[in-house]
Amino acid sequence: MFDVKILFKLIRQHLKDRFTIGNLILEYVEDTNQWVKKHLPHLGYHGPVPTYRIVNSDEVPWRMSNVAAITYDAKLEMLGKMIGNESVKRSLSECVEFIDKSGRRRDYFIPQKFKDVISKKIIDLNGEYFELPKSVAIKKFMDWGSSISFEFNGIFNIDSSGDAIDIFIDVSDTLVRTPDGEELNANKIKSKFSDETLFDYLNWDWPEFAESLFWTIFASSGLIDELSFYDQDVDYIRFYFRH
Repeated sequence: MFDVKILFKLIRQHLKDRFTIGNLILEYVEDTNQWVKKHLPHLGYHGPVPTYRIVNSDEVPWRMSNVAAITYDAKLEMLGKMIGNESVKRSLSECVEFIDKSGRRRDYFIPQKFKDVISKKIIDLNGEYFELPKSVAIKKFMDWGSSISFEFNGIFNIDSSGDAIDIFIDVSDTLVRTPDGEELNANKIKSKFSDETLFDYLNWDWPEFAESLFWTIFASSGLIDELSFYDQDVDYIRFYFRH
């Protein structure tokens, strides 16, 4: 069994006491009493592991899954190859943990300046009409040529799990304008073949529609330019309406 004390010392030497991921700064936590406790079954160890603190979390958005994955891929994988021990290789990605500046292990953090910019641009879309997709499925609800508008309240919530980022946009009202000018509530327009509403269809079955409304807003905010929050080669974002 590989000596974990030696392993932890090697990890600290390899990562150094301060390193960066994109614009994010991480610093080694000297006080081992503040280290995060983990169970490393392949090493027969249960206890605190080397922990790094995100020190500029007021400025840079991050997701812990990205921080951990990039740290391993860019910095720790080579250490495992150098050590050559199979138990270490299987455990190395779990041997380092991260906390925010207050000592918590949050899933993600988005500075308020990004939220404010995004919410404002979303609310700027209020009352604007967007043409509904000319898909075969839309014909189940109404004829092509109809358009839809929203009253947005900004971001309701963001859920992050692994490589998935689910963004929920708060909607207080939704109107559909038919080709003859009639206005209808999208929650009351149902499929000709089921009780599914047009609103639910757009929300869950046609993700491209919400993406067409919000992707540019998120991209221009700078949020997804940050490697510590979004990796375009791995992550994916889904947008949902929350009524």
